[in-house]
Amino acid sequence: MISPLPSKVNNPPHLADFAAGSAYLHSKFGHRELDAILNFFHKWGTSALAVSTVVPIPMPTSMLFAAAGASDYGLGRFLTVVMICRSARYTSIAIVADHYGRHFVRVLRHPSQYWGWLLLFAAVIFSLIMAGILLNRRLTAATTA
Repeated sequence: MISPLPSKVNNPPHLADFAAGSAYLHSKFGHRELDAILNFFHKWGTSALAVSTVVPIPMPTSMLFAAAGASDYGLGRFLTVVMICRSARYTSIAIVADHYGRHFVRVLRHPSQYWGWLLLFAAVIFSLIMAGILLNRRLTAATTA
């Protein structure tokens, strides 16, 4: 009989699996980045996993998933945290879409009625992009000097 579950469920992880997972991650990513992510995951653990699963932060969630897989994190706990947090994320997106969906469609159908708001949003987005570029240049200049 073939089990529908992955082999990690049928065979619990051992210390050799951690070493193999860590070695694979070190070969895939740089040592500095991986060490920083593993240290971050070991410090914050479930909180880091929950936040990265709920909020679309710039750091890719897959890196923390890999850190959880390479560390001593339990599969049941991992699946529970990811399931609850992703459910909360997509439920909140659905609620916002349900509440504001008609307003958004109205703006798309009649953009001339909302040109002031559209211009304001475009100016805010442009300002945020320019602030990010300037901040990035200053940080780069400060680290190289």
